[in-house]
Amino acid sequence: MATLTKEHYRIGIICALHTEAAAVIAMLDEQHPKLASQKDDTNDYSFGRIGVHNLVIACLPAGIMGNTSATTVASNMKRSFPIKIGLMVGIGGGVPSKKSDIRIGDVAVSQPTGSHGGVFQWDYGKTEQGGEFHHSGTLDKPPIALLNALQSLKIYDINKGIPLEDALTTMKTNNPRMVEQFGYEYQGADEDQLFQSAYDHPAGETCEDCDAKEVVERKARKNTIPRVFYGNIASGNQVMKHGPTRDRIAKKERVICFEMEAAGLMDNFPCLVIRGICDYADSHKNKIWQPYAAATAAAFARILLSFVEKQEVTDTPVQKQYTILPYPRNTDFVSRDDIFQRLDQLLPLATTYQTAAIWGLGGCGKTQMALEYTYRWQQKTSGSVFWVRGDTEASFSQNYSEIATEAEISLDLKGEDLLKAVKKWIENLPSWLLILDNVDDLRIFKEIYGHKNTGSSPNPELWRFVPQKKGIVLWTSRDSSILGKLVDVSRGVEVRGMSDQEALRLFQSKSGRPQSEQPCDEESELLSLLENLPLAVSQSAAYIRSTGSTVKSYIKMFKKSESELLDLEFPDVHRQSDIPNSVMKTWNISMKQIAQDSPCAEKILNTIAYLDNQGLPFEVLSAAAGDGFKEYEIPQAIGRLLQYSFLQAQITAEEASSVYQEHRLVQLATRQSLINAKKNTEFSGNAIQIIDNLFPSGKHETRSSCRVYLPHALKSVSWEEADEYENLAPGLLSRIGRAGSTEERARREAP
Repeated sequence: MATLTKEHYRIGIICALHTEAAAVIAMLDEQHPKLASQKDDTNDYSFGRIGVHNLVIACLPAGIMGNTSATTVASNMKRSFPIKIGLMVGIGGGVPSKKSDIRIGDVAVSQPTGSHGGVFQWDYGKTEQGGEFHHSGTLDKPPIALLNALQSLKIYDINKGIPLEDALTTMKTNNPRMVEQFGYEYQGADEDQLFQSAYDHPAGETCEDCDAKEVVERKARKNTIPRVFYGNIASGNQVMKHGPTRDRIAKKERVICFEMEAAGLMDNFPCLVIRGICDYADSHKNKIWQPYAAATAAAFARILLSFVEKQEVTDTPVQKQYTILPYPRNTDFVSRDDIFQRLDQLLPLATTYQTAAIWGLGGCGKTQMALEYTYRWQQKTSGSVFWVRGDTEASFSQNYSEIATEAEISLDLKGEDLLKAVKKWIENLPSWLLILDNVDDLRIFKEIYGHKNTGSSPNPELWRFVPQKKGIVLWTSRDSSILGKLVDVSRGVEVRGMSDQEALRLFQSKSGRPQSEQPCDEESELLSLLENLPLAVSQSAAYIRSTGSTVKSYIKMFKKSESELLDLEFPDVHRQSDIPNSVMKTWNISMKQIAQDSPCAEKILNTIAYLDNQGLPFEVLSAAAGDGFKEYEIPQAIGRLLQYSFLQAQITAEEASSVYQEHRLVQLATRQSLINAKKNTEFSGNAIQIIDNLFPSGKHETRSSCRVYLPHALKSVSWEEADEYENLAPGLLSRIGRAGSTEERARREAP
């Protein structure tokens, strides 16, 4: 026999259980030696031949069932072998009905029926008003080569019958141990009991204690030859064990079988699903039939392959995988598991159209999160991935043009025609993920705030060109109002500062320092100064690495000139060259956006930059807005600052009290911006005047109010600009001193 390579294996078979894989292997005409797979392929493969077809067979990992696991196994197989068509072979729960007298041991085969391609995910959809659950989405149908073979087999069945019994007999003859020790044979009609759908299994592993009166009487068959049924197979992430639910779904969707893996394959792995019936998808589960059901499914797979033309397999195109990403994978990436767990919940594999948004403060790591998610997703699915910038209409259009070139879409198309063509092309791919990065000005996509858009055209409304069928769109934005505007309010993932351990790992990795679980004192101090903000941590680490500075010397410089250090930029292959790579420049973009959206929010932000960043009461923010704004505009302005993560609401003991905090480095960036604009003295003075008006007398009866305003009073008079307001500061300073004395006296008198 000629030496076989990976290129010779173009048909893949996936099984969920070892029981199923053993049955498939028993049906081979010959087994082949193992071949090495790709480095990152964790599957274990068996190889062999049926007729003229070489087959590669994989099984899901032991104990790890379901659609997600099936998607991963299929993706690995496609990376290692040029798979053109596939089969999912195993066991499932049958749905008997008046139309389909399905019995245990029969075979269910996925075939496009009604609105489904042969498989649909029964537990995916929405619960509508009134509590009614509606299934949504469609999955791909099997490849034409398999549907043609299926049609030929059905014609043969009418004339001569499908020789399932012959295949089963051959298996028993060649592998008697499978029958004698593992039960790969018909278990007898007495073991095949169908109960009324409403009758639940009482207890125990068998139905010995079940009420015989609840058994459905069925006409005995003339022989034990398995029958084959064609139709929709319902796939889910849970076992169907409830008769009434089974019947309701089956009637509505024309289902003949329930199982747990097929939905994870149909959009990523061009296959037909073959299930031997081992139970009736109700509470009366009985594992005694599983080996025989696996054998009947494997027997049908063997016979079907004899009807598949080898040339038709050869002519079937391999699903092409497109990868259009601006950055390589970040080897220094520090995983934040809670965020990825949330993304996996929002964007489960093997479902239909899904969207989600990652949002948070500029520099918190949104783009890096999306980039790592993209690489992980493609590794699991072998789907196509696209990266499109959403910061301007021009960048969006440019990235779409790049996709059009890769997709070989006519270059004669221009403007909206090109955008529409790319959208449609992406939607028609079997599996895809689109990242829309830096969507900070939502008006580019939709008219939202009642202001004119900032795009170059009168009304770009780029939302019209975002794919909205059968794939995943993941947005990143600094603006949390993207939730409810471009994605559902429940589909957001907020990214905040890193944990201490995450920030330490990032700093050590970026700076080239030795990895350790516990930070040294200098590392702890620096990360505290940077408040664990990823971009700031990366900047400081890059400076230390490139200059050879010590952490201690960097801290000393930082305390003297933190704004200058945070304005430095260092080359980063994981950020595009025209996107700001420093904390200061990054936040300046957000500040300009806020100024455009809400002058009231801009004034609040500028004023509180000269107050303490913690414990900011609503009264202070309201006063910071000054005159000239209507009462309702102030909460709106505060909301805008919250949406950009410049403010965060603090939890207080009194629910009625609205208290906020601001990132310390945001204050720093704001002050530097005001210095550059020569407005620092103006807003420092505003801060002093506000606190001078709000700070109480400092007497005993005002102690609680003094505690609220004291940190802001001390901070407001600490700036160089405060010297310009000597006429206000003395009176304020005396009240600060009186408040301090009152507080000290109260502490001494306390029991």
